[in-house]
Amino acid sequence: GGGGQGGCRPGRARGAAGAGMAPRAGGARGGGAGGERWARETAWGRVGALSLQGLALNAAVPAALLVQAAVVGRQSGALLAAYAAVTSAVSLVGVVFNFLSDGITAKVSEAVGRQQWRRVAQLTRWSLSAALGLGLLCSAALLGLEHAVFLAVLVPAEVEAAARQFYLVRAFSMPVVLLQMASSGVLSGYQYLGLASGINVARGLLDILGTVTVVLGLGGSLVDLGLASLVASAAALAAALLA
Repeated sequence: GGGGQGGCRPGRARGAAGAGMAPRAGGARGGGAGGERWARETAWGRVGALSLQGLALNAAVPAALLVQAAVVGRQSGALLAAYAAVTSAVSLVGVVFNFLSDGITAKVSEAVGRQQWRRVAQLTRWSLSAALGLGLLCSAALLGLEHAVFLAVLVPAEVEAAARQFYLVRAFSMPVVLLQMASSGVLSGYQYLGLASGINVARGLLDILGTVTVVLGLGGSLVDLGLASLVASAAALAAALLA
């Protein structure tokens, strides 16, 4: 996260190094066509690396949800229906508030590029505060919509009680989930996309491990599954804040 004027300044170190080692015409990499080809290859390599990191950042959570659905489906078709209904309703909130990651990345990256460290720290504080406030608002909205959601999705009667408990766990988890999204945006804006991707992948793996352990190993319920996911999100948030 941003730490004020004395915080981490990724752009400055690279700028200083670049200023002291500016390439001369016809330098070590060769001038003319050879130098241009090397520059293009380097640029495409950089683009490829960033694309892979972005893919990992965005694919980790959907992959974990897929594994959860597969594990729950092995237990019961009715439980799978309840899991799918609750997850779909709650995930809609995550899609709506995805701007917390994308928008924060753009704003923080712009401030870092201009070496406006005071503004970087300010944006970081604002982003996390907004994520917490929106998370509480989302929790309240989901709680208010619970009756309407269960009227709409027609969860099987034998698992409705378990589904409602799972829904409550997921609803109360929203502040942590949105804070974790915002922290990923801040790290990406600091040009630490690899770190943000690594944390998100670790979160997905922890979520999968919790799912397999709780549901298959311990025979836990949907509530236990929701709590395992909450722990994974909280651990990812803590790692991002400590970074």
